[in-house]
Amino acid sequence: MSLQGFFKGFPSEAAAAVLEASRDGAASDPGLSIKAAGSADAMTSGFSFRLGGRIYSKAAIATLSLAALGAVAAGGSRTAFITIKADGTVAVAVVSPDSHGVVRIPKPAAGSCLLGAVTVANGSGATFTAGVTALDAAGLTVTYVGLSGCVPGEAL
Repeated sequence: MSLQGFFKGFPSEAAAAVLEASRDGAASDPGLSIKAAGSADAMTSGFSFRLGGRIYSKAAIATLSLAALGAVAAGGSRTAFITIKADGTVAVAVVSPDSHGVVRIPKPAAGSCLLGAVTVANGSGATFTAGVTALDAAGLTVTYVGLSGCVPGEAL
């Protein structure tokens, strides 16, 4: 066997990322949405997720704070990615667009998997303040995305 043939037997970095993403992540739609009309928080329905080859269940999250989004200036947008650990601990992290203005799905921290993402696009004339401004306020476009089957590095 040639050296080239030997290395062709190993998955490429991209193939390895796909395999890893299919092993860890949301196994069912988390049902991300606004908590209630006039609320600054999000929520989820009950869902299942895969992590380290095991399947876990998580009851509905009644209040999911998006305060990590911080301030979004008029005309701007920000995206928060939500991860979960086996013990049900949820974390929210903001990811900035790359040099082309594209938000890419991040690789989650060790011991956690991607659950979803929330993007706030501020078309109002005022600054959006996460945790204070209602997610259904006039001029905002808020997008909730479940990330089942998504691979880190892909564009959101």
